[in-house]
Amino acid sequence: MKMKHDLVETVSGFILKAEKQSLAGFQEQDLSTLTWGFASLRLRDESLFNAIGLEVAEKLPTFSLPGIVCTLWSFASLRVTPSFLDMAIHHLKFGRLADKLEPRGCSMLLWSLATLRSHGPDVELFYYHLAERCILPRVQRFHGQDISNCLWAFATARIQHEATFTALARQSLPAMSGFT
Repeated sequence: MKMKHDLVETVSGFILKAEKQSLAGFQEQDLSTLTWGFASLRLRDESLFNAIGLEVAEKLPTFSLPGIVCTLWSFASLRVTPSFLDMAIHHLKFGRLADKLEPRGCSMLLWSLATLRSHGPDVELFYYHLAERCILPRVQRFHGQDISNCLWAFATARIQHEATFTALARQSLPAMSGFT
């Protein structure tokens, strides 16, 4: 359900009016929390998110792994393609941050990429990278929601990785006991 509230327009308007002055003072925590709040409340303000995306792009090298994942998830939840998406994939892959993803972060990241309908050779290679560096080595730590998100993302993106599908399918049997 989408909400409409004067407060949202006031907050967005205030931030956008002073755009560079106000967003320039925002750090990773501020930007990721702001986007998470809007996404959690299903408040889509594309102008605000575009401005935030530009700010994130400038500060992305200073972002932590959870900050990148949370911010990408927020954009994906509202179906707003972030201007920093390619930069984030490159940063995660070549900065070796993706190798440190926990199962929940990996599944959220894959869900975000699939939801945004990100395609192309770099994105496909990134899926393979996550499969080899994050999913397969830690598959026994993946729980039901993580397994479901990963399988859905690979299927939605039409990316085949037999070893990942097999490993997640095997892990799903014991994980089913946690399904309600």
